[in-house]
Amino acid sequence: MTSNFVSGQLTEDDRSIRHLFRRSLRKAVVATVFWRLLLISVVVGSLVLTHIIGLAEVHKNGLILWVVLALGLVFALFSFRRASTFEGVGLSLAFFMWCLFGWWLLAHGYQLWSDQQAIFALIVIVLSLGFIPSLGLIQDLTYLSIAILSIGFSVFHNAPVSTLILLVGCFLAFRNTLILGSQSLVCAGTLSIIRMRDQLTLQQLRMLMLEGLSLVFRLNRFGIAQEGSPSLLCIKNRGEWIASHHSPISEVAPDILRLEGEGGLIHPTALGYEFALRIREAFGLTLDSIGFFSLNEIIDEKKPVRLFFPLNYLFTLSGKQHAFRLSLLFLSSVGQGFSLTNAREFGTNKFQEVSQLLDEQRSDLNQIIHLVNNVTQELNASLNEVPSEKNRGEAKKSLVSEVSDSLYSLAADVSDYRMAREIDELMSFPDSERVHLMSFQHSIERYTSALARRGGITCAFTTFPLAAKMDIEANESLCQFVYRCLFRIVIRHLRPGSTIAVQCHGSEGEFVIEVQGDSTPSGKSSGVRLSAVEKIIISRLPTLRQHFRSLEIGGEDPNSGILSRFRMQFLMKESVGVSQETRAHWILFVDDNKQILSLYERIASALQLDFRSSTNMQDAIQLVGAHGMPSLLVTDAELEDGSGKLLLDSLERDGYVLPKVLVISGAGEAELRKMFAGRDSIRLLTKPVSQQHLIKTIRELLN
Repeated sequence: MTSNFVSGQLTEDDRSIRHLFRRSLRKAVVATVFWRLLLISVVVGSLVLTHIIGLAEVHKNGLILWVVLALGLVFALFSFRRASTFEGVGLSLAFFMWCLFGWWLLAHGYQLWSDQQAIFALIVIVLSLGFIPSLGLIQDLTYLSIAILSIGFSVFHNAPVSTLILLVGCFLAFRNTLILGSQSLVCAGTLSIIRMRDQLTLQQLRMLMLEGLSLVFRLNRFGIAQEGSPSLLCIKNRGEWIASHHSPISEVAPDILRLEGEGGLIHPTALGYEFALRIREAFGLTLDSIGFFSLNEIIDEKKPVRLFFPLNYLFTLSGKQHAFRLSLLFLSSVGQGFSLTNAREFGTNKFQEVSQLLDEQRSDLNQIIHLVNNVTQELNASLNEVPSEKNRGEAKKSLVSEVSDSLYSLAADVSDYRMAREIDELMSFPDSERVHLMSFQHSIERYTSALARRGGITCAFTTFPLAAKMDIEANESLCQFVYRCLFRIVIRHLRPGSTIAVQCHGSEGEFVIEVQGDSTPSGKSSGVRLSAVEKIIISRLPTLRQHFRSLEIGGEDPNSGILSRFRMQFLMKESVGVSQETRAHWILFVDDNKQILSLYERIASALQLDFRSSTNMQDAIQLVGAHGMPSLLVTDAELEDGSGKLLLDSLERDGYVLPKVLVISGAGEAELRKMFAGRDSIRLLTKPVSQQHLIKTIRELLN
């Protein structure tokens, strides 16, 4: 029979195989439901019969005692006759002994027992039932009936215990349903495989076993047997596989099936059976209770196909508790085998994918190390410059700003490698999210200046002056990521000493960023290679354009990554906060550090408050004149053109009533209190201040 089953292409014969398996599985499910209903009926019927006998006081007649004893003897002998192993004989004797114990309870249960004695006897029987394995359908039903009748005769008329009897009956029915259900499902799986045996090739049988057992390992996470560790193997004996002693994997013959993997996930790639020991330990199985597929060629049509599942009543006591789960796993694994391709091919493809991913990550790591080295050299050069005494304060402030921008650009470059891996998820974020324009523009300015300074390129950055009170609609993370990548591509094609212009402007509800590199031949650099992240952006440009109002790129060969300019356009709207309609609250931030000012603006946006910001005292006074006195004034104690105290004095001279004021300074608390003595509406904070404490303080002042 020609079949493409392993390659994943199902023929008509393969579909008939799948149909046989599904039909057998449906029969198993129906059988499980049927036996569940039958057992519940037996429980209810036994309790009703006990009640009728108790009311008629038939228990005083010895006939019912002999009937119960006779039933126990008959089925005990039947079980003994069916038993073919030492375990079967022992279980049959145990079954007969518990029948005698039930007869004893029936004979003496009508005597005046106390409730405590009755409950004690009930607990003993229930515990005993939980440790007796199943011997078969007829034995289970008979023993269940005898046990419930015995318990009912002994304690049925004791009211506190009658409810407990019903619960015990349900427990026994559920326990036996699990046992019978597991046997039915295993039998269905056996039947379906035997029916399919003559229609399956040796390769298909091997594939079913490989994928099925790998699924069992995946679901239970038993662990992995590694090279040199002792394992339970199976050897070939007269055409069948039987269990043998412990041996290292290195001594296994090449034709034995072997499972390898790491991290608890098994990918079968070779031949071996070292997993058998771990399954045996996990389920508490005996050596004879593990069956396997036969890998040798099937010659005799009547020869059974060996399957992997515990064999009926040959479990140990601990293994019995896991029979139902293991049988379900077995059938699930066989069904999973129909939907998977050949295991060796799967393992090879997985290895190639992992190798390719490791190569890409190694390349990314080398690029990140190169970035760190560049930033380190830049910082060392800046720190080695010793300014004159006259310009020491200004130079210190400039140096701190440059170092901060360089570290910010380094963190952004490193994060771009992660964002490139997650670009599909990044593109799924909404494009209509409102982003505060001043914060967006400030982030771009910091990255642009740091990258240009690192490459020795002169950058002319023009800011949009009205950004403080405007928002744009954009996917902020994606747009900044695209800007950084395109800017790196443009600047990488420029020589040191050349120029680049970045203009931010807005009009008629649109905000535009235009980047223009040096187009003269002397300013261009050739032979530049793009990084893996930049190649991803170039290849995704047609899709990325959908996330901008407009995205235009230009250069000698934009499709190959040779760019000299690009233009981004966004939809711009006036900032709207919850309080803008009522004008109940608005905040004025005054600080000459743009980075801290950007932090203030993000906090105000998160609190959904209207705000204005200024970098100097004169602009702050003009904002108050245009919009009125704010509800809260947040200012630094030291500004470029004065101080926080001078700002407050100027507002008071102009006739304004000071609102609540928050002054933040790096000076000591005693010095601040001395500077602002007599002003009760002022809250003083000394640096450093955590963002959480700052938010809490702003909320307290506004409330």
